[in-house]
Amino acid sequence: MVPHESVALVVHAPHALARTTAGSPGDELALAIEHRIAAARDRMMDRLREVNRRVEHVRARLDVAQAIRARPLAACGVAVGAGLLAGLIIGGPRRPAPARAPAPAPARGGTLAGQVARQLAASLGGLALGLVRDQVGAWLARAADDRRGDAD
Repeated sequence: MVPHESVALVVHAPHALARTTAGSPGDELALAIEHRIAAARDRMMDRLREVNRRVEHVRARLDVAQAIRARPLAACGVAVGAGLLAGLIIGGPRRPAPARAPAPAPARGGTLAGQVARQLAASLGGLALGLVRDQVGAWLARAADDRRGDAD
């Protein structure tokens, strides 16, 4: 049985059962069954509403774009801090190797860890700059609207 068919049976079966047994000796039994099914349906719908409410709550809390829009400067700080931390951890040593053991020439672009760190820092820096640009643009637009409102 397909799930939506079983839901349709739960929703519509009590009424059909009551109609087919009306006037028969089992009327009380049919009504009792109908009430139990209706109660079960109501409980199921309440649980479904609660699950939907919780899913929406979690979805809203995990909305990264909304969190960035709500606190753009904090998001910039986090992006810069993460880029700095990644650069310090993955970037490798900044001093050349000792002269007694010449190191082989690194492949184009340095080590893989260094490449990943530079790419991550560039991505986070681009994100931070974009957020700052958007925030400054919003501030300037609000200031221009305020001036127009004052001039009227």
